Amino acid sequence: MKKFYNLILTIYTSIIAIYAYTDPSVINPQLLKRFEYKLSFKGPHLAFKDGTVPFWTFGGSAIASDDQVRVTPSIRSQKGWIWTKNTMTSDNWLLDVKLRVNGRGRIGADGLTGVAIWFTEKPGVEGPVFGSNDFWNGLGVFLDSFDNDALQNNPIIAVMVNDGTKTYDHPHDGTGQIQGSCIRDFRNKPFAIRLKIEYINQGLAIYVNNGISQDDNAFEFCTRIDGVKLPKTGYLGVSAETGGLADDHDVLEFLTNTYSDKQATAQNQAATDEQARKYKEEYETYERDLKKQQDDYQKEHPDLTTPYNEKALFESEYDREFRTILEGQDQIRLSLTSIDRKMIELLGRVERISSTTGEQQQITGKDRTGIPTDVARIQDINRVINANNDMSRTVQSFAQVLTDLQQKLNNLQANINNNQRPLGAGQQVVTSNVDGTVVNEIREIVKMIKSETNTLVQKSLNPMKCPTVTAANDSSCVGTFTFMCAIVLQIIILIGFFAYKNQRSNRNSYPKDFLMLSITRNISTKSVLFSFVSRRSCRILTAEASPASKEQQEIDEIKVKQQKYQELEKLQSRPLYLDAQATTPMDPRVLDQMLPYMTHLYGNPHSRTHAFGWESEKAIETAREKVAKLINAEPKEIIFTSGATESNNISVKGVARFYKEKKKHVVTTQTEHKCVLDSMRVLESEGFKVTYLPVKKNGLIDLQELESVLTPETSLCSVMMINNEIGVLQPIKEIGKLCRSKKVFFHTDAAQSVGKIPIDVNQMNIDLLSISGHKIYGPKGIGALYIRRRPRVRLDPIQTGGGQERNIRSGTVPTPLVVGLGAACEIAQHEISNDEKRVTELSKKLINEITKRCTHVILNGDPESRYPGCVNLSFAYVEGESLLMALKDIALSSGSACTSASLEPSYVLRAIGADEDLAHSSIRFGIGRFTTDAEVDFTIEKTVEHVKRLREMSPLWEMVQEGIDLRNIKWSQH
Repeated sequence: MKKFYNLILTIYTSIIAIYAYTDPSVINPQLLKRFEYKLSFKGPHLAFKDGTVPFWTFGGSAIASDDQVRVTPSIRSQKGWIWTKNTMTSDNWLLDVKLRVNGRGRIGADGLTGVAIWFTEKPGVEGPVFGSNDFWNGLGVFLDSFDNDALQNNPIIAVMVNDGTKTYDHPHDGTGQIQGSCIRDFRNKPFAIRLKIEYINQGLAIYVNNGISQDDNAFEFCTRIDGVKLPKTGYLGVSAETGGLADDHDVLEFLTNTYSDKQATAQNQAATDEQARKYKEEYETYERDLKKQQDDYQKEHPDLTTPYNEKALFESEYDREFRTILEGQDQIRLSLTSIDRKMIELLGRVERISSTTGEQQQITGKDRTGIPTDVARIQDINRVINANNDMSRTVQSFAQVLTDLQQKLNNLQANINNNQRPLGAGQQVVTSNVDGTVVNEIREIVKMIKSETNTLVQKSLNPMKCPTVTAANDSSCVGTFTFMCAIVLQIIILIGFFAYKNQRSNRNSYPKDFLMLSITRNISTKSVLFSFVSRRSCRILTAEASPASKEQQEIDEIKVKQQKYQELEKLQSRPLYLDAQATTPMDPRVLDQMLPYMTHLYGNPHSRTHAFGWESEKAIETAREKVAKLINAEPKEIIFTSGATESNNISVKGVARFYKEKKKHVVTTQTEHKCVLDSMRVLESEGFKVTYLPVKKNGLIDLQELESVLTPETSLCSVMMINNEIGVLQPIKEIGKLCRSKKVFFHTDAAQSVGKIPIDVNQMNIDLLSISGHKIYGPKGIGALYIRRRPRVRLDPIQTGGGQERNIRSGTVPTPLVVGLGAACEIAQHEISNDEKRVTELSKKLINEITKRCTHVILNGDPESRYPGCVNLSFAYVEGESLLMALKDIALSSGSACTSASLEPSYVLRAIGADEDLAHSSIRFGIGRFTTDAEVDFTIEKTVEHVKRLREMSPLWEMVQEGIDLRNIKWSQH
């Protein structure tokens, strides 16, 4: 029985300890509580667009979102801090701080890291004490999970008061300086923890909600210190620091309340009211005296009909209108205040009537008028309801007026911000200046054309006479018929010559040559005008010509443009472009479709209330259909993004996070794009298991090895279709079939594949597919993501907002870029067979000629299962960077454009087992739609020339020529 009573006593004391916190204003009714909004923050809509919070300053790695302030992220050796811009001057206050500490950091690790909450005389700066500085004057509350002194006294919530002369004892975790503490585990809790820091009458108390439950009142007593003297005025702040193994330190709420004595507050208010009354009396006396002076002046000067008004002398019409608006707003505010008081009074009366209704229902009978009492009560209630309905309609009308007024004020504010004023009578619109250089050059060209035309006209007015036939000269003028026959014969000969010369060339070379002409840098204005006029005139002529003459027009135009390009190249050289895996030039046909939506068709596609939005929305849906048609998908399965990088992030992170409760394993390869590998590392930091599948020496994966790593815990498998560095083509159809049989979602990065090889997402069993616009001769900054609907793929969005694109990728869809992507996909679908044929021929020519004329050249990647437009060659005994510098006339690269800034050898080449020397000597040749035979020939000649030159300078090459096996040499250092 005694044990039972002890158990009951223990449970009772525990309940008392848990719910020990009570607000000071409840305990002491004389305290008046006030919320300090300038010293607080709380979500939602917490931060500005730049990641800051109103009334707070930020430093280090601290940044805010809509619902929290991340003081430091879970990255090693980070510091962050936030401090109030305003000071707190109250002697009694309460801080309510809501925190979350999550991550991979472990308890007992070395280093002084954690979170600190401050009240100091001056705001802190970066330093060694939880991200802030030593020698602070004020209060520091530390949440420390690290154990430097090896006393197993962590995790701990410690309190330290400093007068600005002491420094934190880092070797011993400040053990001898802490005035109060309690051991509490605050890391990785299911809910956010809360701290209440109470400072009343120089007594400091700490209460903790451990984050185990959602009960906001479940506080535990931590520590109390009496006789604490803090500065009269101080700043509030939070700082944090991460060490070797880091946590996310997030502050969700920081609420500040101050307490003041009601009697002292009333006395101060009385003094303030007395002072205001005194000022009011003095002003009324001044007004009476002024009125008396004005009356006396009018009596002395009766001839003056207009009374003297001081405001009329100095107040402009604009000021008078503005003052009238302000006065009207003041009257409205006073009226609303009166209405609010009346409504509160009415609510009180209704409540009192409701409380007495039960008693009155027991009384039956009739009143003096003979009407039953309950009937009379119903009539009264109906009268009140009708009056309330009339009042509601009046308020709605009033709200509409206020809305219109607000709209007009917003328009006025916008005009002021744009430095615009309404145009009045007699004012003119000032237009912007036009570039005078371009106008002058065009004017000179027109003058030159007019001058030459006048000269020809003058010559035509003086007909030539046929020379007289003499004995010495038996020549005569040719007849008109003979002359025309000669001209026609010459034209026929030229047509036959050009047709024979170009019969083996591709008729689709028109956009190629025009594009190369247009992109030539530093072209003069006359050259641009020439290319524009020739292109437009060609279209006009071909629209009216016969098929035979149309073909001749195209041939002549191509010849002229080639000659013009050669002339411009002589003036200033430009490197040949053979880096199609990094980016591709925009097809002129894509630009033609984009231009209207960059000028006059500018509506927001998400505006559903007018024609501007409708036409943009229609253009986007048309582009969506074109993208879907290219990969044999449904339009609803296409989501527009900013590029393949964002598409890959959405796919990898979105699927993994959505299915994380049941499946926490993902699979990828070691040769994926950098954005996929980095996304996988982020998932690893979140607790996911990632398998990086190796590849064989030819760059292809082993399907049996892939099958062995797919488990019931696997949610996603991501394999790139065509590698961006070595161009190998993975067996996508077999991988998709294997993933479908294992119930694993299959994602592929097809940035290098779409529009270059045929793709069918249904036959290949692809669930998610990433697309990039600038890799298929479209605009930069736009991409797409294919997400299968049946079977449905679910994922968490990584970007939130307005819910566009099926709530997966929020944000206004850029209409011109989307139209450009749709046009590029449409052109690619028509050109894919011709492009594939031309690229294959040029690729074979490049590989065969270089390997034939240079020895020790290795083609990286599988020679069969590959995309021919990506040729990665390793030149033994030649440094790749030196070869790139030598080939300055050709735009090439040594690897991915996303990692080309690094001097490390390509991780893709290392993954296929290439030696480090060969990895450093690799060059990637990118062949595209606009690459010509002449460019490939030039590249072959220059590459062979510089490879031989650089090898002649290498002592290793000399040793190889002498028959020495470098692998058997034992090198030593000197």
